[in-house]
Formats: sequence, structure tokens, C-alpha cells
Amino acid sequence: MKKLLSITLTILTIFIFVFSATAADAPKYVFLFIGDGMGKPHVDLARIVFGKLNMDQLPVRGSISTVNEERKTTDSAASGTAFACGVKTKNGRLGIDANGNDVDSCAVLAKRQGKRCAILTTVGVNNATPAAFYAHVQARGEAQKIMAQFPASQIDILTGEGIDGMKANVKQEDFLTGKAYQSGPTSAGSSENFSSGEILVIAKDATPFFALKELKQPVLVYSPSASDLAKYVQKSIELMQDSPTGFFMMAEGGHIDHGGHGNNAQYMLAELQKFDQAIGVALKFYQQHPDETLIIVSADHHTGGLKLTDKINLNYLDMTPASLQIACDNDAEDVVIDKLSAAGITLTDAEKSELHQAYQLQDARKHTNGVRNLVFHAIARYAGISWSTYGHTSEDVYLFAIGVGAEKFAGREENSDVGAKLKQFYAPRQ
Repeated sequence: MKKLLSITLTILTIFIFVFSATAADAPKYVFLFIGDGMGKPHVDLARIVFGKLNMDQLPVRGSISTVNEERKTTDSAASGTAFACGVKTKNGRLGIDANGNDVDSCAVLAKRQGKRCAILTTVGVNNATPAAFYAHVQARGEAQKIMAQFPASQIDILTGEGIDGMKANVKQEDFLTGKAYQSGPTSAGSSENFSSGEILVIAKDATPFFALKELKQPVLVYSPSASDLAKYVQKSIELMQDSPTGFFMMAEGGHIDHGGHGNNAQYMLAELQKFDQAIGVALKFYQQHPDETLIIVSADHHTGGLKLTDKINLNYLDMTPASLQIACDNDAEDVVIDKLSAAGITLTDAEKSELHQAYQLQDARKHTNGVRNLVFHAIARYAGISWSTYGHTSEDVYLFAIGVGAEKFAGREENSDVGAKLKQFYAPRQ
């Protein structure tokens, strides 16, 4: 009997220790940075161009498998859901698992624990990655339904460049002014409903957001200035850091993906640099709160099939406005050739033939991106890089981490594993 009692006490002691350790290990402040389309080669090229990055200061390293529930190349919706909700799902779905069930995100769980929460992006606030943290829809294109679900999430700050994908019969200005939230319940499957009077909606000019001294209500910002992600990260920290229970922040560099889709290395690098500057803001906060903060940096997928050679030429990766305007849509064929020549790029006979064909198609309005694509590929050839697709690939992406619990994210794992571990921080305490 004494032996049984001793064993029972030992098990109880271990249980209490493990529970206490888990509670103690949960970070008070969590930053999740997602570089949309930021494959490993994108980061490697940025290192060559800019030198050591802020993300390189994060000592814990990992590799993330990005494939969707069907083990195929993911889109941003399925990958965003994996990071946000900790489950694999089908492409196009947001906040819904492979069986069609709604799944809470780590952001929503954090709010239920009384933490502050910010979802920041450089693209539309209802784009796939940010929407995965607050919405539940079968198709990422359900723009209006996504926006209607924001109030019930009770997320404190949602910022982006605007609204994506609104249909012609939907008055976008109703969301930009907050009017869309005035007519009763705004989300499916939730008893929590906010009126527009309880949401501060800021459109176009974000000055009122940066003038805020405290968070008295949820804030929704639609502004072109959202492309300055570092500025929004800094302001969101200021507004949330006084929370006694801490905060969760997801910040997305959405335009990195656009550079990959366009095979535009210059644009991609410029956006990756801005994304990395935002990480630098979080690192400064971490240095002030090293025993309470976790920072994770990763990507939802690789875009463009970027490949690097051992002969990178930085002269052709200049990101000045002049170089970005080489492929001006309004330039005549001979003007484009002259501009490239002035930049030290001589087209091959085959490329000149392709360029001529591209102009013919462009004039017939059958393919308006052909000229631009050819120019960017010519630049890439001289720069010592190449692109294999205008879409996504299934290659692994990097993960970087620092701070409380960072060691949990080392090694190779699924993107859904990252989301599941984040949710564990906010799981209800028994």
C-alpha cells in the first residue's frame, strides 16, 4: 500500500512539474513573421545582395514542408491555415480542415486567454494568409464573407493595403467606412457580434492609427502605407505591450510573393528587405524582453522556382526606380531593347524574336505580360539566377526562431506542426 501511494505521489509530482513547466515555458509575447512566397533561394539571394539579414540573428533553424493535405503544392490559403490553425487542408480553404470542419486559429485562442492580438499584412486584409487567422470559408475568394467574420474574432488590430476580390455587386465602401458592420450579426457560427460603433475603421490615410495612444476598441486599417510593415509592427507593439497577459502578432510580407509570381527579382528583393526590417523591429523588442518573447520567421511556400548559380552579378540586381522601370508597359519594342542595352543587357537573337512575338500578342491583347516576363528573364540571366515557373513549388522553406520555446521549432517539420505548437501555448488550462 505504501509503495502504491509512493508511486502515485511520484506520478502526481511529475504531472505537476510538467504542467508547471509548460505554463512557465509559454511565451508572453509571440511574433510570427510569414514571408509570402519566400523560398530558401529568395533568402539566400537576399543575403548575397544585402549581407547578413535580421532573420539571420535568430539562432534556432528549421526547414518547413509546405505541401497541402493532399501532399501537393500548396496555395496561400492551405498553408496559411496550417500556420494559423495547426491542420493540413485543401487548397483554397481558410480556417477549415480537410474534413470541412471549422478550426480555431492560434490568434483566436490567444484572444480567449485575454491576450492582445494583431494581424498585419502588406496586401489586402482579407487575403489568404491574414484571413486564415480569423475566418472560416470553403473558398478563399469569398471576400465579403471573410470580411464579415472579422468582428467576431475580436482581434485587436487588422491592417493591410485594402480589400481583395470584392464582387461588382458589393459596395466596397461599406467596409471601408464600417457601414457593413451595422446591420446585426456579421459572422456565421458565432454568438459574438460587434457593431460598427465598436470597431474603429480607418481607410486610405492611416494617420489616425499612428496617432492612437491606446486600444479602446478593435482597429481595422485599410491603407497603402501598410507596405511599410516595420512601421506597423512598431505601432502595434506600442499599442499592445502594456497588456498584462501579453500579445500575439502575425506579420506578413505579402508582396514578396508578387515578385516571385512576376519573376521580378528586383521587386522581390526590395519587398524581402522591407519584410526583414520589420523583423528587426521585433528583435529590438526581444532584446528588452528576452525571457518573455518568442519570434518565429518562415514562409508559406516558394514562389517562382528561383534558382541561383555560382556567378551572381549584383550589377543586375540594382533596385533603383530606374532599373525597375526598364520593362515599362508603354515602351515601344526598340525602346525596351535600347533600355536593356544601356543597362548592359544584350538580348540574344532568340530573345529578340520572343520579344517581337510578345509585342504582337500584347497588341492583340492576348497576353499582356509577355514583354515584361521576357525582360525580367533577360535580367535574371545576366544576374546569374533563373526562374522555372510563375506559380508555386513544393520545395521546403526556412524557419528561424529565437526566444522562449524556440527550440521546439528546430529541425524539419510540417507547416501544420508549427501552427499546432503555437496553439499549445494558448490551449485552455485544465
